Amino acid sequence: MAVVEAKRKNIDVSGALQQAKRYSRNFKPSPETLLPAENWGNDATYRVPFAFSSNGRPFLRQLATRSGIWCCDLRRSDNLSHPLDGWYTPEGLKELIKRDEAKAHAQLANTPFNYGFSLRPYQQKAILATEQAIESGQREMLLAMATGTGKTKTCIALIYRLLKAQRFSAHFVFS
Repeated sequence: MAVVEAKRKNIDVSGALQQAKRYSRNFKPSPETLLPAENWGNDATYRVPFAFSSNGRPFLRQLATRSGIWCCDLRRSDNLSHPLDGWYTPEGLKELIKRDEAKAHAQLANTPFNYGFSLRPYQQKAILATEQAIESGQREMLLAMATGTGKTKTCIALIYRLLKAQRFSAHFVFS
């Protein structure tokens, strides 16, 4: 399911991800290593869906390219590499391979805001804008709302929608 490039502690771990991608491109499957074709995505360049690189250092935002575990989902050519705080669990990798982002975003686009509590129009707009940013590949977003405007309710509805559509799952990484 994944290739891992391990480096010494003083090596730039984000750059080592290119070597892991090369391993995925050149991978020769055997009967014991065939991967399911489901959710493989649109990029046939790679033969193993996930690439990781690590130098054993804990992730520090100040030294982002030189620390942590770097990961890239190779199933789509527009997926960007990013650092992780820890390794995926086996269950987390299984969930990741099952995830169909296009299907999840199509479901989100057609899901009404019926949660047993009402959301104001600006809260719905904030949720839709966040979902669109996630769909376009944005990994960091800031949702700024004034005091008393329902930030907690907005975030609960957003998280519920993302989990229900299976855009993300509840267990990913452990340190």
